[in-house]
Amino acid sequence: MHLLKWSLESIQIACSGIRQRCFYSVFPVIKWWSLLPMQITYLGIKHAVHVICKPSRLSINVLRKVYLLGMGNSVPPVPTDDSAGTSYIASEGPLPPECTSTVPEIILNSGYPVESHEIVTPDDYILTLHRIPYGRDYKSDAFSADSHRKRPAVLLQHGILADSTTWISNGPDHSFAFMLADQGMDVWLGNIRGGTYSEKHLSLDPRKSKQFWSFTWQDMAEKDLPAMVDHILDITGNKALYYIGHSQGNLIALAGLASQSIQNEKIARFYAFAPVYQIKNLNGPLAKMTPIATNNLSKGIVSWFLEGTAILPKSKTSTMVIEMLCSRLPKDVRDGIKSGSMSVMKTLFGLHADHYFQDRLPVYFTHNPAGTSLLNLIHFSQMIETGETRKFDHGSAQRNMLEYGTEVPPTYDIDQITTPISLYIGAEDWFTHQKDVDYLISQLNSVVYKQWFTDYDHLDFLWGTTAPDLLYAPIIEEIKQMETVSQTTSST
Repeated sequence: MHLLKWSLESIQIACSGIRQRCFYSVFPVIKWWSLLPMQITYLGIKHAVHVICKPSRLSINVLRKVYLLGMGNSVPPVPTDDSAGTSYIASEGPLPPECTSTVPEIILNSGYPVESHEIVTPDDYILTLHRIPYGRDYKSDAFSADSHRKRPAVLLQHGILADSTTWISNGPDHSFAFMLADQGMDVWLGNIRGGTYSEKHLSLDPRKSKQFWSFTWQDMAEKDLPAMVDHILDITGNKALYYIGHSQGNLIALAGLASQSIQNEKIARFYAFAPVYQIKNLNGPLAKMTPIATNNLSKGIVSWFLEGTAILPKSKTSTMVIEMLCSRLPKDVRDGIKSGSMSVMKTLFGLHADHYFQDRLPVYFTHNPAGTSLLNLIHFSQMIETGETRKFDHGSAQRNMLEYGTEVPPTYDIDQITTPISLYIGAEDWFTHQKDVDYLISQLNSVVYKQWFTDYDHLDFLWGTTAPDLLYAPIIEEIKQMETVSQTTSST
């Protein structure tokens, strides 16, 4: 029976593959039956994951052996008694509820009001903004109705392969968005195109359309972010907002402000966490992968075949795997997996998961990665290879000339930015090398504050246990002070 089911499902998947534009629009000579082995392989992996996630005693033993490196040889044997196995597997209970909740659900369940706003960009992408208009003690905060003070609007913008859960994953007491709301701020969480909450378009289907995924951070800077800023100011009636970005969120703001896609006076203060701009000196194995940006064959493949490809979107499978790893396996196996995974994160990306809130790790990794386009990663790859921050290189002088009027893509004049900028840099952040940060500072004329954190990596700014006290609280107090001065001045 199982064999019959597998066969039928394999044929079904193979036949549905006929509709996959990635293969048939580029290689029309390929027949559906030639992809059958690939489809069966995919199906086998799918069933394997399902079996592991049950999980069975055999799958536990397999995972145990795979991850022995993380725990040494001190792992005790798997219980052979089936009745004991169930309680052993689920000994630490289910995952945090945020793992399977949407952003609005997380906000509501944390005790805050929430709104979802959909906005349309000039090129018809539909973006979702999540709003927390006030905090839990809104009747007595600094900007309550009795104070007759307007609530300051704050836009939090996530980085690459992330979404708005970035700012609410640490629970009510340690998440930056919730802390801002509790202090009277009108908090807005941005979601750029291609992510979990902005995978929509007026006319293009992201599951079928190559054109939908033909974007980079350049489009986010010139179209997404300006649309978000204008919408927030229109809804709140504020003349300017406070912008807080992480990683790519800073790159798109710098590019948007430099190109005047965003009017500088609309940002009262720009707080940049892990300010990625120039990445010429990127550390780690990722820096070795950049030849794809300049290799002529790779350029041809990108422009012809892969331009419309999604990369690492959030899926039900990722949630299922995290659930298996975090709650449905014996604790010793989970510890081995955790240790091995932390080692991989540190080796590949310079991330120190032991810095983060440990009980929130499942939340972080069920919502991330949240997807982007291959073209966006190629754009970053170009930045690493050339050592410069330019608009996207289309791979030929002719195409660049058609797009930009120059054979080489133009750079951004960030020295023209007038918005006051505060920079926050981690000494252990592989993505913001000190030489690259020094270059950024030398090019900017509006830096009013900079702070180095000696032990921060790229994600400590979001999930580090010291961030609420060392980073968030001082910024909140500064915004409150600036608003006091601003609103007092405007009323006199």
